[in-house]
Amino acid sequence: MQIVLGSTSKLKARAVKAACRLWKLNVTVITCKSPSGVSIQPRGKEKITAGALQRAKGAQEQFPNKELWVGMQSGFIQDTGERWWSSTCVVVLRREPADKPIVVYSDHFPIPSWIVLEVIREWTELGKATQKYGGGEEKDPMNYFSGGVIRREHLLAQAVACALAPIVRADLYEKPNFPS
Repeated sequence: MQIVLGSTSKLKARAVKAACRLWKLNVTVITCKSPSGVSIQPRGKEKITAGALQRAKGAQEQFPNKELWVGMQSGFIQDTGERWWSSTCVVVLRREPADKPIVVYSDHFPIPSWIVLEVIREWTELGKATQKYGGGEEKDPMNYFSGGVIRREHLLAQAVACALAPIVRADLYEKPNFPS
């Protein structure tokens, strides 16, 4: 099976591969540039979802003969208590049924308001802002804020694995087998 990821991020590609290993799927991950169509650091689930969907559609347009297309978009979510969270939306498009995208969100990771304000003020990405403070080659704010306990790649892999459940376990999602 071939999966096209609407991103050239090595971290995101590793997350897709890790999710497929969890399901024991033999896949090749193809990466491609696919613009999100949203701001550099979107705020709110609606914009995060739109960005992930656009990335998946962009991957599908570039590689129309593959089986699955994945888009990921990270962004900020603010709760009613004015706390900030980082979450990633994962959208999976499949050849059949083509009209039913699978939409999943990663765990919400708490983000201090001081860096949210900096990201907004400097019009940058959260990952780039945390790179400035914590170094490292990859954009991994979760690693920075957790002191290495939580990695962004693991959160993304979990979300991708959840998005693959309706595909891998289609028998349970398409035709429920209720006891008589």
